[in-house]
Amino acid sequence: MSELSVDKITGKTGTGGASSPLQFSGDTVTLGTGATIGTGATISASLANATFPAGHVIQTKADTLTASAGILVSTTRVTPYGSDLEVVITCNSTSNNLLIQAYISQYSTEGAGKSGHFGLLYSTDSFSSETILGEREFIEPYVYHDGPTGSQGPVFYQTWVQCPTTSEIKIRPSVKSYSGNIQLFGNSSSTNCVTSLVVQEIAQ
Repeated sequence: MSELSVDKITGKTGTGGASSPLQFSGDTVTLGTGATIGTGATISASLANATFPAGHVIQTKADTLTASAGILVSTTRVTPYGSDLEVVITCNSTSNNLLIQAYISQYSTEGAGKSGHFGLLYSTDSFSSETILGEREFIEPYVYHDGPTGSQGPVFYQTWVQCPTTSEIKIRPSVKSYSGNIQLFGNSSSTNCVTSLVVQEIAQ
């Protein structure tokens, strides 16, 4: 068996030295600055420790509610869907941000003037303990019902927060009513609801 040991490899017309596209240190090879990987190349190496430019989406996690039954929520803050609407994510760095988007459809069951606030909680366990995600417990916008009983208020909200930890976290929406009860729709063809949660880690 033959073995070739070199420090750098460059093309026939290349300048070599620090500009060499392949540079070796022991059994580690590094692409030189400006090196181009052909469009047909396949990269099978893990990118878990790669450095991405600011604004790059590192990962996306999502969940869609499958339950069809509605849920009644009072003035006590709860995570009404439990693990049925939950995103589990492990951030690569606490310097990165999380972009979180949620869509929830709800309506008042007790006439006009019922309102609810929607927020986010995260936990490093199974929600035996939990932490408010973001600067405020309940995140605008809120829905104020000014119609009759059964008036519908679909809510889309998003927030942008710094990654709280590099340990695995579970994120769930939290909901409460300010007065009386509000009814959260389940996902069903009769209500045309698609309650969902999307979380993206963004490099900073």
